[in-house]
This record gives sequence, structure tokens and C-alpha cells, in this order.
Amino acid sequence: MMLAIALAITLIALITVTTFFSLQVMQLNKLNDSLNAELDEKKMELSNIKPRLEQVQQELQQIVKGRIPQLREMQADKVIPVDRGYLKNIVFTVTKSNQQKQYEYKLVLENTSNTKIYPNARVVLFNRLGIQIGMDEINEKKELSPGESRSHSASFSLSVDDEPRYFIVGGKTPL
Repeated sequence: MMLAIALAITLIALITVTTFFSLQVMQLNKLNDSLNAELDEKKMELSNIKPRLEQVQQELQQIVKGRIPQLREMQADKVIPVDRGYLKNIVFTVTKSNQQKQYEYKLVLENTSNTKIYPNARVVLFNRLGIQIGMDEINEKKELSPGESRSHSASFSLSVDDEPRYFIVGGKTPL
């Protein structure tokens, strides 16, 4: 008799727990369905906004480049041909030190003329809005003989805490 009562109580407890957890699972499924619907809606909004954002970014880029025609897009770790007089190419590198980004460059100088030259150049960095945020000048005291090439490396001190997007490189005197 006691065994039957214990078995009945256990069975009632098992049915109660099973019912409780079934209700919890149903509520969680409803919540999951609701969150999935919201996620789908946000994905749809994002896919509708993304083309407009890309268009606005392109328009901004064209406006900035229109104001300063010599601007070129800065790309890290890629050799960018300059080919202006003795300025051959430039490579930008982004490094990190103590969670601070630092921007460095290496400019290759090559004298293709028949005369000795004393290279001097200026590398200027601009943010995404075309505002100048950094600059470095090269004033070589050592001559560059005809047919000679060498590189110049330096880092930039940025005037504001912003990310460079564009650059201009050129001689301070006619090339």
C-alpha cells in the first residue's frame, strides 16, 4: 500500500515537472520565433540601407577628391607607384604600440636624370573628409647620383586622433 502511494506521488510529481518544462519550452520557442522575426526584419532594413550608404560614401570620396585633385587613396602594405620625377613608389604600414596605431611609410627615390640631385619631398596625410592630419618632409643632404636609388623611411605624427585615408606625395621644388 505504501509503495502504491509513493509510486502515485512520484508519478504526479513527474507529470507536474514534465508539464512545467513543456510550458517553459513552448514559451522559449515563442520568444525564439519572435527574435528570429525581429532579426529578419533588421537584416532586411540593413540590406535596404547598405546600397545607400555605399552611394553616400562614394559621393563623399568624389567630393573630397574633387577639392584636392592629387589625393590618392592610402592603402597599407601595398606598393603604390608615384612616378613623379625622382619619386618612384611609396608603401604605408600601420603598426600598433600600446593599443595606439602608428603610421609609417617608405618612399623609394630614384634618379633617372643625368645630373646629381638633392631630394626633397613632402608626404601629406588626409582623413576621410580631406582634412590634413599629418605630414613629413624629406630633406636629403646626401646627393642622389644619376642611376642611383635609395629609400627613405619615417613615421608620421598625426595632428589629430583620426585615421588617414588619403595622401599626397610630391617634391617641395619642381621635380
